[in-house]
Amino acid sequence: MTTTPLWLQALIGFGGALIGALVGGSFVIWAGTIQWRRDRLAAKADRSQSAAQSLLRALASLEGAVVQWTWDHQADSLASGFNAFSITTNAEAPMLTDEQVSTRLHNHVDFVFRFTGIASSARLKPDPLVPALRLHADAVTDALTAHVRGQPLPPYKAPPLEDVQGILDWGTAERARRDQIPPQTV
Repeated sequence: MTTTPLWLQALIGFGGALIGALVGGSFVIWAGTIQWRRDRLAAKADRSQSAAQSLLRALASLEGAVVQWTWDHQADSLASGFNAFSITTNAEAPMLTDEQVSTRLHNHVDFVFRFTGIASSARLKPDPLVPALRLHADAVTDALTAHVRGQPLPPYKAPPLEDVQGILDWGTAERARRDQIPPQTV
C-alpha cells in the first residue's frame, strides 16, 4: 500500500482552497455588483421622487403668486414667484428620471415666463390667460403626482406658446378634455 506523500496532499489541499476562493470570490463580486446596481437604481428613484415633491411645493407657491396677481395685478410679486419657481426647477428637474415629466415642467416655466412678461407689460392684459395657465399648472401637478406615486402619466398636449390666441385655444380645448374625464377615486 502506497501513501500519497505529505507534500502532494498539501498541494492538493492548497489547490482546492485556491480554486474555492476564486470561485467563491467571483460569486461575491458578481452578487455585490448586482446589488450595487439595484441600490443605485433605488437611490435614483428616491431622489427623483424627492425632486418631484420639491417641485410640487414650488408649483404651489407659484400658484399662490398667480392668485395674488389676479387680486392686485402687482407684477413684482408675480415675477418674484416665477423666479423662485424657476430656481427650484433648474435645481430639481435634472434629478427627475422621467423625461416626459421634465418636459412638461419646462413647458410650464416657459408658459409662466411669457405670462409674467405680459403681466409686466402695460400694452397687454394677461387676465384671459389665467385659466389656461392654471390648467397647465394642473397638468404639471398631475404629472408630478403620478411620478411620485409610480403611476402612468396622464395624457398631455403642450400649449402653443408662440401666440396668445393659441394659448387661449389650448386652454379651451384642455378644459373641454378635462370635463370629459370622469373623476377617479383613490
